[in-house]
Amino acid sequence: MFWKFDLHTSSHLEALLDKEDVTLAELMDEEDVLQECKAQNRRLLQFLSQDQCMQELVRLITTEPPTGVEEVKRFKYSNIACELLTCDVGDINDKLGNEEPLLESLYAFLEQPSPLNPLLASFFSKTIGNLITRKTEQVLSFLRRKEGFLSLVLKHIDTSAMMDVLLRLISCVEPPPLRLETLTWLNEEKLAQRLIELIHPERDEERQSNASQTLCDIIRLSRDQANQLQELSQPDPLLAVLESQESVEQLLQNMFSREGTDSCIVNGIQVLLTLLEIRRNRYSRLVASLLYTSSSSHAVIAQELCRLNTMDLLLELFFKYTWNNFLHLQVELCVAAILRPCAHEMRLQPGLGSQEKSHLDLFQQCHLVPRILDAWEENDKIQSAGGMRRGYMGHLTRIANTVVHNLEKGPVHAQIGSLIAELPEDCRGRWETFVDQTLSETNRKNTIDLIGTGHLRPSSDDDMESPFPKELTLQQTFSDYQIQQMTANFVDQFGFNDEDEPKTQIVLSFHLFYAEDEFNDRFVCLQANTAVFEACSKERIQPFDDEEEEDIWEEKEMSFATQTKSRKRSEPQHFFFEEFI
Repeated sequence: MFWKFDLHTSSHLEALLDKEDVTLAELMDEEDVLQECKAQNRRLLQFLSQDQCMQELVRLITTEPPTGVEEVKRFKYSNIACELLTCDVGDINDKLGNEEPLLESLYAFLEQPSPLNPLLASFFSKTIGNLITRKTEQVLSFLRRKEGFLSLVLKHIDTSAMMDVLLRLISCVEPPPLRLETLTWLNEEKLAQRLIELIHPERDEERQSNASQTLCDIIRLSRDQANQLQELSQPDPLLAVLESQESVEQLLQNMFSREGTDSCIVNGIQVLLTLLEIRRNRYSRLVASLLYTSSSSHAVIAQELCRLNTMDLLLELFFKYTWNNFLHLQVELCVAAILRPCAHEMRLQPGLGSQEKSHLDLFQQCHLVPRILDAWEENDKIQSAGGMRRGYMGHLTRIANTVVHNLEKGPVHAQIGSLIAELPEDCRGRWETFVDQTLSETNRKNTIDLIGTGHLRPSSDDDMESPFPKELTLQQTFSDYQIQQMTANFVDQFGFNDEDEPKTQIVLSFHLFYAEDEFNDRFVCLQANTAVFEACSKERIQPFDDEEEEDIWEEKEMSFATQTKSRKRSEPQHFFFEEFI
């Protein structure tokens, strides 16, 4: 039986288009109007491209619909109008992008008083964004003639859709020469400075947050697109301003003004962290980012942190907030970075004068060894009384192993050994007993056997210390490579090669950021060695044999003997597993 299809049956939409008095509302009520528009139905596009229809579509996405109906139905036509205007059909794009009266009607939405309707703002942002992409030259020419355009966008920055408008201007303009021209225009309008000024205690939190997010997105987008502008031998003017010392100083002044607020500090730190990013650097906190940003300036940064008493405060916070594992990780990274200077720095600064000073402060002013011993003994007392193990013990174990590793074979082991020798006799004795017995036993317990895991590095006597120093070495090497991806201008600005106080003041934000971060809820952040998880996964997922597939139709001699294949079992392998509970 064959089914008969009438492929020439006219839809109801075609019937409506045959009417002389058909209205736009009638067509928008049809379910397939958008589909037909995308399919470039010629009769439909001719109708929609009429001046009165285009004006009505723009009006629907920029004007509040009448009240008195359900919210879903109230914005029905506005939503459909936005979809029709942005369905990426050439006829509609050309009409909207080339007709000055239509652009004026669309632009009038920005001239409305605040606050904007967020839904209508999203319709406007989507429509103008599509035009920036498809009718770039025409729309940019129109916007540049509007002297108050940027002021109006920033006026409504508390509406998140306005962020998208700015980002479209930065990321969706092609070709590169036109993009550079657009970036130069935005820079002449002082976009970066005006966004920084919005991160101010006197501004509302929503405005500060959106301004901060916009700056972060601009920095990341500009760095991602830097290679294209390099073809023109021209730097990104917007990024250059954001990475300048003047911009960072202005941001810091706003953050630490007398009437400074938590919101202003947090949003400002987000911008600073983005500036310090090295291709999505894993260290998401400020002080750790500073220490891992530039190996050539590592010693000077470490010295400045000690001079400002930052490391002492960080260690105090480490033990105070028992369950804040996010804080514990950052403090651990900071201690490890100070104890273990990278090879590149050793070549640049063979004398290591400032590095010795930071080691001296860490052991003498910060009392690192007594703090480790006291915290460990206190935890043992709590556990022996039936209490819960402290949440920082896993990180404390790694810090202790880092000290031991650098004392035995690190690049500055002689300096660290001298500092350990200068400890009071009773403290030195406690430390030696702790390393030989307590820490050694803890490391032994943290070492587990995996049967049949040939994927992991076997342990030896040289590998029994925490893997963190070696892991840190790999991270530092990778960081040295990644630093090449960061704009050289910013690295130079924040090389910390002098005693410029505004630069060193940046570390104060870390103090305030964590001082207010009280964690009352007790939780333990479970962390496991990545290698353990991968090894266990590979152990449970056995690969198929690579042998040729057997032909089931091949004639074979019958045999009642059953043969078994012997499977070799790999020898037990040892590796480190850091325990956190």
